[in-house]
Amino acid sequence: NILPPGLAFDEAGARRVIANFPQICLYDYDEVEERVHFFLAPLPPSLGGGIRTNTDWPRMSNMGYGAGLTMDQATKSVQAVPQLLAMNHDDASKPSILYFYETLHVPFDLCDEARVHLDRYLTGATLSDVSTFAYMRYLKVSWDQMKVLLDAFPTLVFCDLEPSWELLEK
Repeated sequence: NILPPGLAFDEAGARRVIANFPQICLYDYDEVEERVHFFLAPLPPSLGGGIRTNTDWPRMSNMGYGAGLTMDQATKSVQAVPQLLAMNHDDASKPSILYFYETLHVPFDLCDEARVHLDRYLTGATLSDVSTFAYMRYLKVSWDQMKVLLDAFPTLVFCDLEPSWELLEK
């Protein structure tokens, strides 16, 4: 079994994830399991004042805290974008933006919101990364939950190979 427990995949769903992200077969099973558990573990109560960038997420994870996604949110996110389980930057390249608009029907205005709310995380990232987090917002994942994921796992974002205007403006 390549995919760890915690996500609500049937066998066909698990096969689709593997077909769309075959690199997962090369990862240590325990590392993928830890990632999934972190997605599902509750947010720490200390986040009432907002996300702090210096949070020791491995320690928080060992204490049983994580990003607080529901099983449905985590399953749909990973099923749509299995690269969310990427352990390496090179593996984090997401599907094309056409996939997000035509297949997942991500509203374009959510992409604009993602750029605003996750600016420091998505500056220099691909449009597919922006669309990934717009899709997660479409699934009702909060901006704070996404910030936790992005702080804990910087490999979630793939740097665009061509600098965009947003970088030139800064």
